[in-house]
Amino acid sequence: MSTGETNEALDAYRSAVAWRNDGLMAKSAKLKGLVLPMRAPLHNLVNDSMQLTYVMSGGGSMYSNIAASLHVTAEEMLYDVLRSKTSSKVISDKVIDARMAKLISGALKEPIEEMKNLAKNSAASAPKSLAAVRKAASGWSKSQRNLLSGFLFNLIDPEPR
Repeated sequence: MSTGETNEALDAYRSAVAWRNDGLMAKSAKLKGLVLPMRAPLHNLVNDSMQLTYVMSGGGSMYSNIAASLHVTAEEMLYDVLRSKTSSKVISDKVIDARMAKLISGALKEPIEEMKNLAKNSAASAPKSLAAVRKAASGWSKSQRNLLSGFLFNLIDPEPR
């Protein structure tokens, strides 16, 4: 299966999960009010984080697949919020912020020439995207925010392999 075909399959799966989430939100205005405002900021943060990781690693076509899979994971996390799944694991904003700072620093350190603008733009955008995600989650319960923080911890990876 090619990179493009894998991306298409992941996008189809993400669409299916989003459709399932839309169905759950249609049943509850409260849940819709919690989850729907999160989609765009979360999508932007996934893109910014993946672009920074892409720059840090020197690029490669595999990152389009990784980004596509992270968009699926983001929708799955929103599904967990809709189902009232709980998480007792607490990851502080301070830890997430430190990971973001390290990711940005790594991407800006020595990007190859073709990636300098991407590094600069993503480094400027990522903290804003993270702030927008946090704002969208301001009405979430502690358990819902714990689900989000676990997702953010895994998403914002300052040490790509």
